[in-house]
Amino acid sequence: AGFAIETIAEEAGPEFELAKKPLLQSRYVDDLAPGHNTEELRDDQIKQTKDLLSQAGFSLKFIAKSGEDPCEKASADGKSLKLLGYNWSPKADILAPGLSEMNFNKKIRGAKKPNSHPITSKEDATALLKSINLTRKQVASKAAEIFDPTGIWEPIKLQWKLQLSEINHMGWDDILSHEDQMIWKDKLLQFIDIPNLILF
Repeated sequence: AGFAIETIAEEAGPEFELAKKPLLQSRYVDDLAPGHNTEELRDDQIKQTKDLLSQAGFSLKFIAKSGEDPCEKASADGKSLKLLGYNWSPKADILAPGLSEMNFNKKIRGAKKPNSHPITSKEDATALLKSINLTRKQVASKAAEIFDPTGIWEPIKLQWKLQLSEINHMGWDDILSHEDQMIWKDKLLQFIDIPNLILF
């Protein structure tokens, strides 16, 4: 599908000029995240993109615009949606890290069993972490959950990566030392606050 989209964009005529950038430069897998300086040009860009994709048998699932609430197809809460791994609130045009609830359960068929109690506060996270002996794999996995393709939150990730380099000598399933357990449990408590970071 990606190759087909690139091909139709490259071969499109001048009547689809505004559609080329979203399809060739502002696409990540099946998400498009373009923009324009005026509402008129933005709406023209959307129309050209929809028309060009439809010629090849593709359609957009939904469209979300800055300054407007997202539609029901795009959002479960009517206010925000996932975009490129971020949590985007279109009306306020705010981006935040798209982290899900802290969960150390193993994946079964691509999904983790939910926690027995929701982890919504540092107290909840502290209680969860007390019951776990962290391994190198678990802390590396948590660091990788901060999916940030544009590098907005890289200063946070860099701290984690540097700390991970201290345990590179360990095997994936080796349990961390008592000292490293304390360091990483403290770092993992930041997971509760990270989704509250915002970028306007």
